[in-house]
Amino acid sequence: MSKTKKILYLILCILILTILIPILLDYHKVSGLGLHLVDWNQNSFLEFYLSRYIFLGALVLSAVVLFLMLVTLFYPKQYLEI
Repeated sequence: MSKTKKILYLILCILILTILIPILLDYHKVSGLGLHLVDWNQNSFLEFYLSRYIFLGALVLSAVVLFLMLVTLFYPKQYLEI
């Protein structure tokens, strides 16, 4: 795997984690594990921008996943002949 692909995959993973980690912090109470994590809802400035970022990020990721599903579904077969 080339360095460019590795860097792009790492950037993609970091962007996905910036969406998933606030969701985990928001819903950690329903896990029943007794975790006491930071509540980002107490800071109104952070909540204003982070809630919009999470919504738009989830919307974009959903569109990307749907597009990848369509590409996978209609991808043509490749025949390798010698």
